[in-house]
Amino acid sequence: SSEGSGYVYGDGSLTGWINENAYNPFDLNPEAPGNVWSPHRGDAAVYLGQRAATRLAKKGGVDLPEEMMPEHPKMHAASHVPHAQCLKKIQAAMKDPKTEPQARKIYETIGVYMGYAIAQYCEYLPIKNVLILGRVTTGHGGNIMME
Repeated sequence: SSEGSGYVYGDGSLTGWINENAYNPFDLNPEAPGNVWSPHRGDAAVYLGQRAATRLAKKGGVDLPEEMMPEHPKMHAASHVPHAQCLKKIQAAMKDPKTEPQARKIYETIGVYMGYAIAQYCEYLPIKNVLILGRVTTGHGGNIMME
């Protein structure tokens, strides 16, 4: 539901810690979406993972109940539950031939965000390999995201 990362030493051995990149600045627009756990706007967590998918669901043509609309207060709370439920609706839309062409744009968009995020992180981290995991990356949508 967010973004974490870890590093290994040059010999491939583990460093013993995981870092939270969810609060890394990604979108510097002062009107960028906020993050419930951070006083900042445009954090990476709202562009990568479940919250990105649910924020884009309406634009992706997914039929959502009022409480899953991006502007609903429930979608700006700390709980991941409504985001997991919304992601299931997105994944169902991906399986429906009538809604798939529009819903796939959600995953295409997150894939673009991910590409830019990795490029941005390479500015200050010596990245050689990236491992992408999480619910958003599963299924056909995840494949689209990786393309």
